[in-house]
Amino acid sequence: MKLLRYGPKGAEKPGLLDANGQVRDLSAHVADIGGADLSPDTLQRLSALDPASLPLVPGLPQKDLRLGPCVGGTRKFICIGRRNRRRDPRGTRRLQQMDHRDVRPRR
Repeated sequence: MKLLRYGPKGAEKPGLLDANGQVRDLSAHVADIGGADLSPDTLQRLSALDPASLPLVPGLPQKDLRLGPCVGGTRKFICIGRRNRRRDPRGTRRLQQMDHRDVRPRR
Protein backbone atom coordinates (compact mmCIF):
# COMPACT_ATOMS: atom_id res chain seq x y z
CA MET A 1 0.00 0.00 0.00
CA LYS A 2 1.52 3.29 -1.11
CA LEU A 3 -0.19 6.33 0.39
CA LEU A 4 0.08 9.72 -1.28
CA ARG A 5 -1.49 13.16 -1.48
CA TYR A 6 -2.63 14.63 -4.79
CA GLY A 7 -4.28 17.77 -6.11
CA PRO A 8 -3.66 21.52 -6.22
CA LYS A 9 -1.13 23.02 -3.80
CA GLY A 10 -2.74 23.66 -0.43
CA ALA A 11 -5.81 21.55 -1.26
CA GLU A 12 -4.29 18.08 -1.50
CA LYS A 13 -6.49 15.01 -1.01
CA PRO A 14 -5.45 11.62 0.38
CA GLY A 15 -5.00 8.76 -2.04
CA LEU A 16 -3.18 5.53 -2.68
CA LEU A 17 -1.30 4.14 -5.63
CA ASP A 18 -2.72 0.81 -6.79
CA ALA A 19 -0.82 -2.09 -8.38
CA ASN A 20 -1.43 -0.63 -11.89
CA GLY A 21 0.12 2.74 -10.99
CA GLN A 22 -3.22 4.55 -10.85
CA VAL A 23 -4.27 6.84 -8.00
CA ARG A 24 -7.33 5.91 -5.94
CA ASP A 25 -9.23 8.43 -3.78
CA LEU A 26 -9.14 7.86 0.01
CA SER A 27 -10.99 11.03 1.07
CA ALA A 28 -14.08 9.02 2.10
CA HIS A 29 -11.95 7.09 4.61
CA VAL A 30 -9.45 9.64 6.01
CA ALA A 31 -9.34 13.42 6.09
CA ASP A 32 -5.64 13.65 5.22
CA ILE A 33 -2.40 11.67 5.33
CA GLY A 34 -0.70 13.00 8.46
CA GLY A 35 -0.92 13.21 12.23
CA ALA A 36 -3.58 10.90 13.68
CA ASP A 37 -4.20 9.38 10.26
CA LEU A 38 -0.81 7.69 10.47
CA SER A 39 -1.66 5.78 13.66
CA PRO A 40 -1.30 1.98 13.57
CA ASP A 41 -5.09 1.53 13.85
CA THR A 42 -5.83 3.80 10.89
CA LEU A 43 -3.09 2.25 8.78
CA GLN A 44 -4.43 -1.22 9.53
CA ARG A 45 -7.94 -0.09 8.55
CA LEU A 46 -6.64 1.40 5.29
CA SER A 47 -4.64 -1.71 4.44
CA ALA A 48 -7.84 -3.79 4.75
CA LEU A 49 -9.50 -1.77 1.95
CA ASP A 50 -9.69 -3.22 -1.55
CA PRO A 51 -8.04 -0.64 -3.86
CA ALA A 52 -10.34 -1.68 -6.74
CA SER A 53 -13.36 -0.57 -4.68
CA LEU A 54 -12.02 2.99 -4.30
CA PRO A 55 -12.85 5.72 -6.84
CA LEU A 56 -10.26 6.16 -9.56
CA VAL A 57 -8.68 9.62 -9.80
CA PRO A 58 -8.42 10.88 -13.40
CA GLY A 59 -4.89 11.54 -14.63
CA LEU A 60 -1.51 9.90 -14.32
CA PRO A 61 0.90 10.75 -11.48
CA GLN A 62 3.71 13.13 -12.46
CA LYS A 63 2.21 13.66 -15.92
CA ASP A 64 -1.13 15.45 -15.58
CA LEU A 65 -1.79 14.80 -11.87
CA ARG A 66 0.14 16.78 -9.27
CA LEU A 67 1.47 14.79 -6.32
CA GLY A 68 1.78 16.81 -3.13
CA PRO A 69 3.96 16.41 -0.03
CA CYS A 70 3.78 12.86 1.28
CA VAL A 71 2.60 13.91 4.77
CA GLY A 72 0.40 16.91 5.49
CA GLY A 73 0.55 19.30 8.42
CA THR A 74 4.21 18.85 9.30
CA ARG A 75 6.23 21.76 10.61
CA LYS A 76 9.59 20.04 10.95
CA PHE A 77 11.00 16.99 9.21
CA ILE A 78 14.39 15.65 10.31
CA CYS A 79 16.13 12.87 8.38
CA ILE A 80 19.31 11.09 9.23
CA GLY A 81 20.58 9.25 6.22
CA ARG A 82 23.70 7.49 5.13
CA ARG A 83 25.44 10.70 4.14
CA ASN A 84 25.10 12.00 7.71
CA ARG A 85 26.83 8.99 9.25
CA ARG A 86 30.48 8.14 9.47
CA ARG A 87 32.23 4.94 10.38
CA ASP A 88 34.82 4.69 13.09
CA PRO A 89 37.87 2.44 12.58
CA ARG A 90 36.09 -0.52 14.20
CA GLY A 91 33.25 -0.44 11.63
CA THR A 92 30.41 0.56 13.96
CA ARG A 93 28.30 3.53 13.01
CA ARG A 94 27.81 6.66 15.03
CA LEU A 95 26.05 9.90 14.26
CA GLN A 96 28.00 13.02 13.58
CA GLN A 97 27.45 15.80 16.05
CA MET A 98 24.61 17.98 14.83
CA ASP A 99 25.03 21.70 14.86
CA HIS A 100 22.22 23.50 16.72
CA ARG A 101 21.36 25.37 13.53
CA ASP A 102 20.37 22.09 11.86
CA VAL A 103 17.30 21.55 14.05
CA ARG A 104 16.13 25.10 14.61
CA PRO A 105 12.64 25.76 13.15
CA ARG A 106 12.58 28.05 10.13
CA ARG A 107 10.71 31.30 10.38
